[in-house]
Amino acid sequence: MWRLLSGQFLLLVGLAVLIAIPAAYLLARQWLMQYTIKTSLHWSMFALAGGGALLLALLTISWQTIRAARVNPVQTIKT
Repeated sequence: MWRLLSGQFLLLVGLAVLIAIPAAYLLARQWLMQYTIKTSLHWSMFALAGGGALLLALLTISWQTIRAARVNPVQTIKT
């Protein structure tokens, strides 16, 4: 049950991360160039943010799967 729920959702979150990383890099680089003291952007910052997003999605899916598995089906059918 967990694999069925997580597969599609993690694919969508991964696709969103792949689209967001280049956009965030370009916007952050442009924003940081306005300051007199220059700093560089390292790829690990974006990898950490993408990994955090995937981990948060995985934890959310896991929590919802556990909640759904613990519900008594008879009580659900009654209501």
